[in-house]
Amino acid sequence: MDDNRTNCFVAREILKRLGVQVHIVNNGMESLKEVQKNDYQIVFMDCQMPIMDGFEASIAIRNLRGQKYQSLHIVALTADIQTSTQQKCLSSGMNSYLSKPLSKEKLIMELAKVSPNNSDIELELSSSQLEGFPKFIDQDRILTIIDHDINLESYEFLKMLFQNFVDSSDRYLHNLREYSDNNKFSELNKEIHTLKGLAINLGMIRVLKTLNDFDQAEGSAQMSQQIDLVQEYFTEVNDWYLQYFKSYQKLTLLN
Repeated sequence: MDDNRTNCFVAREILKRLGVQVHIVNNGMESLKEVQKNDYQIVFMDCQMPIMDGFEASIAIRNLRGQKYQSLHIVALTADIQTSTQQKCLSSGMNSYLSKPLSKEKLIMELAKVSPNNSDIELELSSSQLEGFPKFIDQDRILTIIDHDINLESYEFLKMLFQNFVDSSDRYLHNLREYSDNNKFSELNKEIHTLKGLAINLGMIRVLKTLNDFDQAEGSAQMSQQIDLVQEYFTEVNDWYLQYFKSYQKLTLLN
């Protein structure tokens, strides 16, 4: 349960490869409704969601009448690994927490807590390499997403992930500038949090570093400079995507 589409796609792909049936919702309110309509073994709950965040949703689930709501295994998903955030997850009724980016190993550890059969899943990784990925994209992260299984299906999945980013990048930049220019710091922090999760998942190294540096920005001028850098690195990723996957598409058609 995560409001960011890329985070959802990555988590769903890893879980599907593990043979897990996945149901995705868009916000905490939807998660509260769905756990009442369905019997889930485990819920992966993003802490930062619109309408009702993961903390509020977890508290609401625990307050429902019935043993299944008390025993439901709820796992927090967060890009914030501070001790205070981890404690807030537990005090909200979550059983444990995972830091982003998600990986096969992390998910298996949680799945094993609700289904012992999952503890025997093979974790060996191959030494596969991706061709054509630039230095500003973390190849190890990309290989983790596709479980080191390089084939046409994996490339189609990666294309979909980066296409989703390209389609959303202008909106993200618009929001950053609007919130910064109008001193809407709460909304700005939420947007930065969302973008950090996106950058981590897609291995966008320079974008992530720039987002992390927002905490040191003082005043509107420095904030504007940071946003300019984000835009520059967004453009860098966009240009690479258009060139790389256009070439990949031609190769696929020739095959």
